[in-house]
Amino acid sequence: KNYFRTGLKTNKNVINKDTDTYTIQLFFNNLNKVSNSNVDIIISEMVKECFSKKHLYKYYFDTILQKTITHSNYIDCYALIIKALINNSNKDILLNSIQNIQKEININHKVVYNNETKSYDNICNINLFTDKLYGLNILLVKLEKLGVLDNYIYDNMEELFSVLDNSGDDNTIYRVLS
Repeated sequence: KNYFRTGLKTNKNVINKDTDTYTIQLFFNNLNKVSNSNVDIIISEMVKECFSKKHLYKYYFDTILQKTITHSNYIDCYALIIKALINNSNKDILLNSIQNIQKEININHKVVYNNETKSYDNICNINLFTDKLYGLNILLVKLEKLGVLDNYIYDNMEELFSVLDNSGDDNTIYRVLS
């Protein structure tokens, strides 16, 4: 039987490092590989590749913030990455990304607390909301300690106190206060 090639022949050994796709893949892979032991190496690789792609900074910050609210163990590393990427020209992009993630969390929060039933799903939703709020606020505190943000955490303290007021669960109160 004769088989014919229907697609274009591409050389898989040649990688075009100038594309946005390559930069996004490298950024995402490095975020997945980051740990306390290799954070300096990862940051230098990310800054070297990402610094020239200024139009992708919104994606960088959105991705880091999404990872922060789901993987709170690596918040120290994510804060150092943001510090390395941030400068005066893209600080507004970071602040807009933070506001967008806060709006997303608050929308889910209103849905959770408007449902007055004590169902298992509602308890899971409250725990998920608390974890997201906890992760984001820990990152904001770290960024303020690193000098990336100025006087930003005081506004967010109201949300944490709202969780404390609306929660009757001692475990939730302990997690928010710790």
